[in-house]
Amino acid sequence: MRSIKNLTILLLLSLTSGLTPMDNKKYCTSKLPQTDLKVISAQQTNMVSKTWYSIIMEEFFDKQKKYSEDETLTKLESARIQRNSLKDFSQNYILKNMNTLESYFQSSMKDKYLYLAWMPPQTKATAIATEIAKAKDKDQDKDQDQDKDQEIYEQVLALVVCDKRENNLVLKCIITHPYWTSDNIEPKELKKCLEALETKEQILNVTEFYNDPSNIRFKLDWSF
Repeated sequence: MRSIKNLTILLLLSLTSGLTPMDNKKYCTSKLPQTDLKVISAQQTNMVSKTWYSIIMEEFFDKQKKYSEDETLTKLESARIQRNSLKDFSQNYILKNMNTLESYFQSSMKDKYLYLAWMPPQTKATAIATEIAKAKDKDQDKDQDQDKDQEIYEQVLALVVCDKRENNLVLKCIITHPYWTSDNIEPKELKKCLEALETKEQILNVTEFYNDPSNIRFKLDWSF
């Protein structure tokens, strides 16, 4: 099993590679779905979440700036568009779950929860394409061990928080990568990985998760 220190390096690598849209990347669930979920610490979870938060807010304020600088709009029209764009912001549900995660960090349960990183492998075709793209810009002095680690852990697609309660693994929160869509991998594949964690002594409980309005997307995606 890899040490926490090594996994921190892997997470940093995945963040570095995950700052750009994933339009051409395809992922698949491993033969053993549970192996796509890596146990990480609360500190590592917080590190990834804050990085994604920065990505989301930077893009949002860039759009707001364009509206404010649009000379074809009156000040009133610009203000109205900016206000509505905040209400209709497509990633609001991610921000709400980030706030939920932050509340966990402020509670006594912080170190009692189970934190997981969903890191399914890329499909062979897109992995090859990614390697070709990397080869063009590859630094000859780059550490080869880091290259291998990055190949294995190319992308963190979601952060998952669970609470172990007797014979239940209670799903508490999921925060998804800002650029992840169903075109990369279907949301139900994450559910498959979570269900693979079940044992005779422990079952996955999603009742509390489904009851949170912020998770309506997952409830709908996982119901079909």
